[in-house]
Amino acid sequence: MLSFITDIQHYWDGAILNQAILRETDLSGASLKGAGLMIAKLSGAILWQTDLTQADLGGANLFQGDLSHATLVEADLSRALLGGANLTQANLSRANLWDADLSRANLRQADLTEASLRGADLSRAVLQGAVLSRAKLSSAILNGANLRSAKLDGANLTQCDLSSANLREANFSGADLTGAILNRAILTGTILPATHAPSAVPHA
Repeated sequence: MLSFITDIQHYWDGAILNQAILRETDLSGASLKGAGLMIAKLSGAILWQTDLTQADLGGANLFQGDLSHATLVEADLSRALLGGANLTQANLSRANLWDADLSRANLRQADLTEASLRGADLSRAVLQGAVLSRAKLSSAILNGANLRSAKLDGANLTQCDLSSANLREANFSGADLTGAILNRAILTGTILPATHAPSAVPHA
């Protein structure tokens, strides 16, 4: 079955694969633009450099999947399970990740420009060097996340939980941190919006 999928993987644009069982399947480099993958079972799947532009992955299980260097521009990942997934350098600009589980996911240097992450769980996720410019992160959970050198300029972080997060040298210029929780956050070298005075004490 795996060899069959590999042979046809470049011709899946717009395919309807809702609730499909694709656990640990290798779809590296496949083109799945606009594909329907709602509630699909993709845990452990390899989606390295896969093009999932505008794909519908709402509620899909991508637990510990490899989506490094994948293109997920304007994809719907609302309520998707991405715990422990590898999204290194993935392009998630303008993607919908509302209420998604991204706990312990690796999003190092990922592009999340203008992405919607309202209520998403990013606890202990690695977002070092990630771009979250103008992202919507209201009520998101970033407890213990690594956001070192991340760009969050103009982001909406209202009621966001950033407790114990590593925010060293992160850029929050123009961001809205109203009601954000910054207890025990590391703020060394962090660029904060001029109107925000955090209650957290910067760590040395």
